Amino acid sequence: MPHQGAGFTKAEFHPRATQGDTNLKRETALNYEKALLECASGSRSAVGKIYAREKEQLRAVAHRIVHDRSRAEDVIHDAFAQILRYAKNFDPARGSARG
Repeated sequence: MPHQGAGFTKAEFHPRATQGDTNLKRETALNYEKALLECASGSRSAVGKIYAREKEQLRAVAHRIVHDRSRAEDVIHDAFAQILRYAKNFDPARGSARG
């Protein structure tokens, strides 16, 4: 079981998970609000957790939009740089980290 400061919580079921999904095997779900709050307090590893969880889906969406793998990686990099830059503005009382 992950340690409490890791930004993960126990989950019984994740609807998007596939049989080979390592996240399903770990039976964990990312707590995005907690991860963003950790980013805001200076934790670079918290944004890495978000990236690890979402990278494949983000890569696929970015590639469908820009039609170039290298540019898609640049889009993802820029998005995560913004997450780091603006995490301090996140207020869970105003909305979800997932939108």
